Amino acid sequence: MRITHLLSTAAFAVLLAACSQPQPAESLTRWVDPKIGTGGHGHVFVGANVPFGLVQVGPTSIPQEWDWVSGYHASDSTVIGFSHTHLSGTGIGDLFDVTLMPVVGEVVYARGTEEDPASGLWSYADRTKEVVRPGYYSVPLLRYGVKAEMTATSRVGLHRYTFPAAEDAAVVFDLENGGCWDKATETGFRFSDDSTRICGWRYSEGWAKDQRVYFVAEFSKPAKAITYLQPGELDDSKMPRVNARYARVDFDTAEGEQLLVKVALSPVSIEGAEANLAAELPGWDFEAVAAAADAAWNEELSRVKISTPDETAKRIFYTALYHTMVAPSEFCDANGDYRGADGQVHENPGYTTYTTFSLWDTYRTAMPLMTLLHPDRMPDIINTMLAIADEQGRLPVWHLWGNETDCMVGNPGIPVVADAIVKGIGGFDREHAFEAIRKTAMNPDRGNGLRMKFGYIPCDLFNEAVAYDMEYALADGAAARAAKALGKKEDEAYFTKRSHSYRHYFDPSTGFMRGRDSRGGWRTPFNPFASTHRADDYCEGNAWQYTWLAPHDVKGLEGCFGSRARMLEKLDSLFTVSSLIHGDATSPDISGLIGQYAHGNEPSHHILYLYTMLGQPWKTADRVREVLTTLYHDQPDGLSGNEDVGQMSAWYVLSSLGMYEVEPAGGRYWFGAPLFDRAEIRVPGGVFTVEARNLSAENRYIQRVWLNDQPYTKGWISHTDVMKGGSLVFEMGSEPKVWYCADEPETYADQRPAEGERLFKSEAVEEEIARVCGLLTNERLRWMFANCFPNTLDTTVHYREDEEGNPSTYVYTGDIPAMWLRDSGAQVWPYVQLCPRDPKLQKMIAGVIRQQMRLIAIDPYANAFNDGPTGAGEDVGYPGNTQNPWVFERKWEIDSHCYPIRLAHHYWKTTGDTSVFDEAWVGAMRAILTTLREQQMKKGPGDYIFLRVTDRQLDTRCHVGRGNPVKPVGLIVSAFRPSDDATTFGFLVPSNFMAVTSLRKAAEILATVNGEKELADECTALADEVAEALQKYAVVEHPEYGRIYAFEVDGFGSVQLMDDANVPSLLAMPYLGDVERTDPVYENTRRFVWSEANPYFWRGEAGEGIGGPHIGVEMIWPMSIMMRAFTSTDDREIRDCIVALMTTDAGTGFMHESFSRHDAANFTRPWFAWQNTLFGELILKLVNEGKIDLLNSIN
Repeated sequence: MRITHLLSTAAFAVLLAACSQPQPAESLTRWVDPKIGTGGHGHVFVGANVPFGLVQVGPTSIPQEWDWVSGYHASDSTVIGFSHTHLSGTGIGDLFDVTLMPVVGEVVYARGTEEDPASGLWSYADRTKEVVRPGYYSVPLLRYGVKAEMTATSRVGLHRYTFPAAEDAAVVFDLENGGCWDKATETGFRFSDDSTRICGWRYSEGWAKDQRVYFVAEFSKPAKAITYLQPGELDDSKMPRVNARYARVDFDTAEGEQLLVKVALSPVSIEGAEANLAAELPGWDFEAVAAAADAAWNEELSRVKISTPDETAKRIFYTALYHTMVAPSEFCDANGDYRGADGQVHENPGYTTYTTFSLWDTYRTAMPLMTLLHPDRMPDIINTMLAIADEQGRLPVWHLWGNETDCMVGNPGIPVVADAIVKGIGGFDREHAFEAIRKTAMNPDRGNGLRMKFGYIPCDLFNEAVAYDMEYALADGAAARAAKALGKKEDEAYFTKRSHSYRHYFDPSTGFMRGRDSRGGWRTPFNPFASTHRADDYCEGNAWQYTWLAPHDVKGLEGCFGSRARMLEKLDSLFTVSSLIHGDATSPDISGLIGQYAHGNEPSHHILYLYTMLGQPWKTADRVREVLTTLYHDQPDGLSGNEDVGQMSAWYVLSSLGMYEVEPAGGRYWFGAPLFDRAEIRVPGGVFTVEARNLSAENRYIQRVWLNDQPYTKGWISHTDVMKGGSLVFEMGSEPKVWYCADEPETYADQRPAEGERLFKSEAVEEEIARVCGLLTNERLRWMFANCFPNTLDTTVHYREDEEGNPSTYVYTGDIPAMWLRDSGAQVWPYVQLCPRDPKLQKMIAGVIRQQMRLIAIDPYANAFNDGPTGAGEDVGYPGNTQNPWVFERKWEIDSHCYPIRLAHHYWKTTGDTSVFDEAWVGAMRAILTTLREQQMKKGPGDYIFLRVTDRQLDTRCHVGRGNPVKPVGLIVSAFRPSDDATTFGFLVPSNFMAVTSLRKAAEILATVNGEKELADECTALADEVAEALQKYAVVEHPEYGRIYAFEVDGFGSVQLMDDANVPSLLAMPYLGDVERTDPVYENTRRFVWSEANPYFWRGEAGEGIGGPHIGVEMIWPMSIMMRAFTSTDDREIRDCIVALMTTDAGTGFMHESFSRHDAANFTRPWFAWQNTLFGELILKLVNEGKIDLLNSIN
């Protein structure tokens, strides 16, 4: 009797609903090639399933060897049948439950051997006609002339067999043969008179110690006969029995007739399987089911849409994404009932339960990817893990079909649950979750008791001790992060401390993690290249790979090496040493080698991103791009190791998007090397777009990052920011670059001295700090401003009063206990504006001005003075240098006179106070004017000389201390630059410009306040003379930039074309008010100095800016970046400068004198009050100019 294929209305509704979901504009399943990873050691599943489905129906081959643990290998074309459960990418075989084989004629009921074609059920498959795509599989079976096709719902496999004309066609149900370790312990069929249905069960032991599968199968037409058999029996035995290993279901078939078989599984009962069949597949429309499966896959694959012209990479990407969704697989009936880890059947707990938790592999990337792409499934997954913990006493390690296999080392369930807590995923009891973490972490089994006793696991008492301990340690680190997220400070402290146990294994003499015995001695002999599979101190690895397994504590690992430089040197060597693994029984899992980096196994997966964490992101980019393009292919051998239930693929997915979660439960993704021009990730907040602009094979280095159209100053992005939706833009380039601070502190702790240790306190300054910080939304920028702006007051101001009660203030320049006239004038400058609100502050600054004028009167050629006549100094005893005990250094610098005048004028204009302009002021001005006139050299070189015995050429003057000759043209010689370097040509142009404005300011004070008209006129006359000479001698024609200001000239025609970072400088002239910002010559000069035409302009991985000879080559002064911002009229340029300053402080919260263009952590002078206060001045200026939105646009 022919069965009419009728679908119920309900079934149609289910299928049509699945097919009518909004479809992607492009079918993404066409980019999936499930055969990628079927060769080599990939071990991936081939067949039909839906995302995370309980059923994975596909072919099973004869071999039971390691490379056939999924039932399929590209090198083999045998098929013993089509099983409904498969593992994908594992290193151990199991499952292959309920195998169906369409046959014609007599067969032997056994697996068989390839050497004897008649030895079993098996047939060769015609792989040339095999079709594999998500949700669908088909292949011709050559022995029987049958075309086998299959598709699936979550709990039901649907087969379609196209038979030849035959009276002895049949479908054989094989309950005997499982996968590799799996051995059937009890199998049977429930006898039924219904010729269209067969049901039964299969119990087995193996990797899963007590696996139980129940099934119900229906046929699209009645069977001619159903025969139950034991293995090895021919089909003519006719021995029906309930307890059997095989069942043969016979049919008569016409040529090309299609027989359909539906097989529903249940982990609970036959009745559960029946209900699953009724719920998911009551009808028979194979094409509709296949279309629904395709739609389900397209829906899930469309969670990430990539744009790239590279079709090979697109195929690899979507295949990888597909592989991440084979498991975890649902492990409950349609009504929610499931079999627990306690072996008991549990009623619907209110969530979907899952299984196939390959956690040692997947906690690293696959599970974090789940939190990103499938946050809707994560509550159920976590609840499942918590139920397992309740049922078996601890979180799962490697859970398979209700069984704890305890496969692999450590506590890999902890990072997964902790990650969900840290990321704020809801839908589960967080307290219950942490209690499961704590209980698991305190469980003494599997070596953890030894760890709690000794502080580490001794290698003479436990196998794979280093691996176990290091995995426990990183799980403890995740536990600590979860505790922190929940406000459990004691737990956080406890688990943080315990997470450092791995440090016991670091051997400084070798630079490797090395086994340590119960007496504290090292494992001897020791060979970091050696491996003995599952029988040494490591697990599927060696010392080269395990030395880096502390992703939760990279700073601690850096401390083990003694310095970042040593750690980086060792890390570099990981990729360049020999790839040879030593030993007679080496681990086959150590594969995908670049040097000793083993991408084919999980312990190495985070290592490439350590470079980003250590401040060398270009090396991460190089290595990640290398792995993405050389260790992943679109061929069967396209994986470098076991796919490991989605982990290997998840690494590709996240890494190709340009990010990776390094720290377990870290809640953030570190940046690497995006592979695609654009990717759109569907998240709860909408769409998160990742764009890589100017991307190419050469332009693989991130230059800058933008988050939601705002500059982004971190090397990572938080999970929270991604889930909100928005845009992340990587600006790519061909040169290595660091766009973030590699030494970012975990918390922005106050770096100011304790309140009782601050040298000077100003209420107005504190109020201003509070006001500005209240306006700034960037936490880091607030922190830096609060640290830097008061730094001069906190650390360098020594306020006193003389015998008459007049203020007398000494301002140190930072880490040198002397007062530089220039520095002190600059350091207190930004506080002057606050004097009207703070009389105490005003008095202190008045004391600075008074002190400066008195010091100038002592020696107008000196630039720095002792705090009292101590006799200390740099040059005591050198010929020509003063013996005055007040003088610390006698370097003649024009700006040493200009800064005090500038400060005094600003103070007067702001406060109206004239008390500082006393006889000492007038006397100092006479000394200044005399000195400036002398240094015009109209009467010869004069008496001033400077000599110093030094190995630094510019720390002394040539020609026996007199310097190079100049031609008297009206300009003023400055023997030294503001950087304290000797001038090459004596007429220092920026200082001469500053002299002009300073003399005019002095003239205004002298005439208005002091009534010294004659002295004022002398100042004005000198200013006019210098200004005229500057226009005549300081302007030169540059071949590229046109008319620009020279840095130094000598009046004879010699010019120095450069700029120095210190102030005054060519760049800083508008900041000082010495030229107009719109002066065309200045504008040309500004472009020149911020270019490689300036010999002291540096651009490197850490940043770009101007330096100078004082510190040496390749060192950038933050002051130059500040001056660029001060003199800019472009908000984008200003913002870029602020970003640069924020990301080059080496995580200290302070400015430094200079930093290496290659590494901002290589800096000079950790305490430099002038630059700190100048940074605060810049931020305050921008706030007061209404540019708070500009500052707050920085992430």
